[in-house]
Amino acid sequence: MIAFSSKRDGESQIYIMDSDGANIVRITDFPHAAGDPTWLPNGKIAFRTRTEIPSTPDIYIMDADGTNIVNTNIVNLTLSH
Repeated sequence: MIAFSSKRDGESQIYIMDSDGANIVRITDFPHAAGDPTWLPNGKIAFRTRTEIPSTPDIYIMDADGTNIVNTNIVNLTLSH
């Protein structure tokens, strides 16, 4: 399985596909660009996006099918208090 970002539907979003290039599926739908997907050892995908413009990009983690999206910046703020 390969995770990648593409602007094929307008704003850059995260997609997954089989290693042979088949079965391309868009797994994010953010109003602003999502990019730099990285597979984590636990099978989840880390990526960056902005919740508003201008802002600093936030790092998110999600399941490989695009579900259970968590903003790690919010988690870190919560854990530090």
